Amino acid sequence: LTRLGCHVERTEDAACLAVTPPTFRSDLEREVDLIEEVGRIHGFARVPETLPRRRDAVGALTSAQRLRRAVSDLLASCGLDEVITYTFVAAEHLAALGLQAADARLTPVALANPMSTEQAVMRTTLLPGLLTTLRDNVSRQNYPAHLFELGRVYCAPDSQPGAPSDVLAGSGSPAVELPRELEAVGIVLSGPLVSENWTGIQRATDFYALKGIVDRVLDGLRAGERSYTRGAEPFLHPGKSATVVLADRPVGWLGQVRPDVAAAFGLGDNEVYAAQLSLEAMLPSVLGTALFTDLVTYPPASQDLAVVVDRDVPAEEILAAVRAAGGGLLHRVSLFDVYEGDQVPAGKRSLALRLVLRSPQRTLTEKDIGGVRSRVLLALQRQFAATLR
Repeated sequence: LTRLGCHVERTEDAACLAVTPPTFRSDLEREVDLIEEVGRIHGFARVPETLPRRRDAVGALTSAQRLRRAVSDLLASCGLDEVITYTFVAAEHLAALGLQAADARLTPVALANPMSTEQAVMRTTLLPGLLTTLRDNVSRQNYPAHLFELGRVYCAPDSQPGAPSDVLAGSGSPAVELPRELEAVGIVLSGPLVSENWTGIQRATDFYALKGIVDRVLDGLRAGERSYTRGAEPFLHPGKSATVVLADRPVGWLGQVRPDVAAAFGLGDNEVYAAQLSLEAMLPSVLGTALFTDLVTYPPASQDLAVVVDRDVPAEEILAAVRAAGGGLLHRVSLFDVYEGDQVPAGKRSLALRLVLRSPQRTLTEKDIGGVRSRVLLALQRQFAATLR
């Protein structure tokens, strides 16, 4: 180091040196620069080869990152194409959704210096960007179009006193509340899922096709039991929409976009189906440990029930009551038929349910099956005044 023009002094610690570089060596700023100079003069070829220690360099994906990648892979496996849209949208696009005046999504974070009125505010939902992208694809005859996007939506800071929020305080400037950034996934479908081919089979896109894709994603995430309640989003068809509920917590919505909303985005009379799920809301209920279930040692037993209930009773409430009453022997329950007509009283409808029973320890007896059947019928009678058809 002295030969390089450095002033070197020994310190009280015999293992340390105090080095002052010369003024013309402005590149010597840190200890590592001096180490490099010693290696250069001594000869890098004389330095023995060693592998770097990996103990402090172990990396892993966070739960949020694993969820994001899993959702992307699952939607791509369903045949959807991923898109990336701008986080800035036009305020008119949010207004076109028909949101209520008190809806927080109608008060977005406005940009101080927007490039144009088309990108003047930060998006509060992924739907406007997806509908605009869908319009561009349809206008260029890239149809049918099935798209999804993973991205953030931005909500204005909570203005209530004492509410938690992120604060950025600059030196000598007042504190600025930052918008809340929420991860979400959005889906839009338009056109048949399976195009016309030589077999003559064409799978149209409808509410149940969209629900099937959402179910496929939730199944792939090991989300467990979920329910669908009546939808309340104003931009969705009131009879073809639902709210997705996981662990008694709403995590998103799905349904057919209202024709007037689709027309406002330049989609004409094309039927459009859309969904949006909050990744933050889903995270506590997904990606759990996969558990082995024995499905072959003991055979299942199935029971079909047709019950008559009031027409306005949601089928999801009936299924939830059956699951609660069925106990541990009930493997699954599904609705396979709905009937309204001359054979049931006015204002009523018949729901046909299929109960699949299974025990991991033994083959079920007639007594076991009859006990579950009796408990289910009694629960439906007490809760919904249901009668066996």
